[in-house]
Amino acid sequence: MPHPTLRAIAPQWASTLLLLIVLLGAGASLSGLRLALEAWRMAEEPGPVAASPLPVRVALAGEVFAVPADLVRFPPGAVAKAASSGTVETERLELAIDWRRLPGFDEAPGSPRLHLRLIAGDDPVSAATRLERIYRPFFEGEEIAGPDGLAGHRLAAASGYGGETLFYEPDTPETGKMPFMIRCGSETSSLAPALCLRRLSLSPNLRVEYRYRRDRLDRWREIDAAVTTLIARIRG
Repeated sequence: MPHPTLRAIAPQWASTLLLLIVLLGAGASLSGLRLALEAWRMAEEPGPVAASPLPVRVALAGEVFAVPADLVRFPPGAVAKAASSGTVETERLELAIDWRRLPGFDEAPGSPRLHLRLIAGDDPVSAATRLERIYRPFFEGEEIAGPDGLAGHRLAAASGYGGETLFYEPDTPETGKMPFMIRCGSETSSLAPALCLRRLSLSPNLRVEYRYRRDRLDRWREIDAAVTTLIARIRG
């Protein structure tokens, strides 16, 4: 007879395995698999990591961030470490943010959260170069009209992002402004909601990635502004 612990986790592993089989059968790219699995994990995720909103000091990329403890998902044990040493040093900081904590949003309790990752080190490829040299050569099919002024193109399998759609600002009016770009997973799977992933550089030593459900993409301008405001608040 299987151990009780094994019986308890079996359904979770079974659903994960089923999701992988369906996606692989559909020809999803590795990037698409990562987005889909992240969407499934977000849907299954429990409540806040810590109950206290008191700030935790986190040293990252030569800066110190004061982050509410109940937002921190990584590094593990950050709250306890900060309590004993005062500051936690890390190369990566991951936050799970309730939408009600973002300026301008008032979502129902229990809504899927926005997930944000701050990473030490700059992106070696600028947003404009990434669009023109990495994504555009792999556009396939007709242009898709995206929400609120965005243009979209499906990405060919050879790009490594097969099954995903890139949405971007077709014209960036302000000289020197980085174009908005976001990659979104396919909406065809019923096992997990499609996610969108946005990445950008904050400084020569720091970059950010954040992701949210594709059905929120119509508010991309508000989300981008809210994330920028949140990061400014936690930077020391």
